[in-house]
Amino acid sequence: MNARQVLECIYRIGGYNDIFIPEFSISGYRLDALSLNMHKKLIRGYEIKTSRAEFKSDKKYMNYLRFCHLLYFVCPKGLIEKSEIPGGIGLIYVTESDYFIW
Repeated sequence: MNARQVLECIYRIGGYNDIFIPEFSISGYRLDALSLNMHKKLIRGYEIKTSRAEFKSDKKYMNYLRFCHLLYFVCPKGLIEKSEIPGGIGLIYVTESDYFIW
């Protein structure tokens, strides 16, 4: 899967109740996507990873925690193991037809 396909999966996760913002930039940082649920007053940040190298080289994601209530890595199923993710950050596996939140 490429980043665009993963982004489309993220949009489906929030459904139609969320305000969805791809490539959200703030204070010199850029999240791959951000969703706002006004009913729950919840901000979710999403970092898309489509390769192991991209995941391993990302050192900036901890800075995103101050801008959202929940932060997730989103990747094709099996690309990242939950044990590789620091506490407080979620993992979402996507396939072309479904998604799995850990």
